[in-house]
Amino acid sequence: MPAVLIVEDDFDLRHAVADRLHEAGFDVRCAADGREALNELTLRRRPAVILLDLMMPTMSGWEFLDQFRKLDLQPPIPVLILTAAGNVRHIPPGYPVFVKPIDGEAIVQAITKLVSPPSGAFPAV
Repeated sequence: MPAVLIVEDDFDLRHAVADRLHEAGFDVRCAADGREALNELTLRRRPAVILLDLMMPTMSGWEFLDQFRKLDLQPPIPVLILTAAGNVRHIPPGYPVFVKPIDGEAIVQAITKLVSPPSGAFPAV
């Protein structure tokens, strides 16, 4: 079961997304800010995907991304951005964006697509 790390300071949103992903069969871990997320990356099994809010106290999503890029993890971990509509224009290209209020089913579909083997590929043994 692929692991997903949700980095979101809003308790209710974080747990609503976690519940939806858990129902879809994902191993879900949560962090309330970027600092907690960096700790999760170093202390626990590597997630398959990170869902990242940008505006958080202690360490913002922007600060997390700066530190995360320096880790130079291979293979890279895909990051999906969760943000308010006003922040969308500042997001660098290449990051899938989900605007709050979010569609939980759209997030499940995006993550499933990211972690599923390509059609015709042999499963890992």
